[in-house]
Amino acid sequence: MEFDSTREERFVAKLIQDTKKKVIEWKDEPNDRLNLPNSERPISKVYTADINGTKVRIYEYEIKFYKDESNWEWVERIRLELFDNDGASLFQFPYDYSLYKLFNAVRKANASVDDFMKAFLNE
Repeated sequence: MEFDSTREERFVAKLIQDTKKKVIEWKDEPNDRLNLPNSERPISKVYTADINGTKVRIYEYEIKFYKDESNWEWVERIRLELFDNDGASLFQFPYDYSLYKLFNAVRKANASVDDFMKAFLNE
């Protein structure tokens, strides 16, 4: 089955929109349950949601980027994936910069930043 990148872009855009409108509720979870390859390490909370009966999660992680065999640096990435009841990854969406927008929308919603700013500004 071929992956439709246009559909993926619309999917991520709708996730962002629905997150901002609070249509999708994301749960904060610790990252210690993630089973990542040795060259990856989680650096944020894991945010999960149930969308139409499918479990979705997004998180930030670091991966080693090798410049040569012995010279590497940590690079930050965002991963959006589907997972099963045991926490195993079923599908990872291809990396794209729009995932940062989604991740930031989720963090902002879960931290109630808009409510905090409204209260602070007496709006």
